[in-house]
Amino acid sequence: MDVWVIFVSILLSAVKLLTTPIGLVLINEYDLWEIGLVSSIGGIVGSVTFYLLGSMIFNKLAKKNKDKKTNFKKNRKLVNIKKKFGLFGLSMSIGIISVPLGTLLVSKYYSKSKWPIPILIGCSVIWGFGATYITYFIRNIFV
Repeated sequence: MDVWVIFVSILLSAVKLLTTPIGLVLINEYDLWEIGLVSSIGGIVGSVTFYLLGSMIFNKLAKKNKDKKTNFKKNRKLVNIKKKFGLFGLSMSIGIISVPLGTLLVSKYYSKSKWPIPILIGCSVIWGFGATYITYFIRNIFV
């Protein structure tokens, strides 16, 4: 794999993890393990970066808005989302919605836990290799 292709693929995977392996598999110039590895690395870089940025942003906002009243209706909806999906469910959303948005949700609700970064790394690897191999098998069925 060319260095430029690796760099661009990592950047694209850091933002949208699902589309990068699909595009690279359809080009059909690279090995599957290379595509899965590069996509996973990009997802990991994006997840860790956006988690740390999100934690810093939400901590500053929490300090700034300490004296404001809470909106209980909005708060109840957020608690329901957190209970319904949990840490693993929100972490797995990085492949479907986007890495930044899913990771920011995880950093907002689970910033005090010690598990978000390892689970985000695991989910990035699952999505990177999973999307690569599923796309490969679908492409081979239709081509």
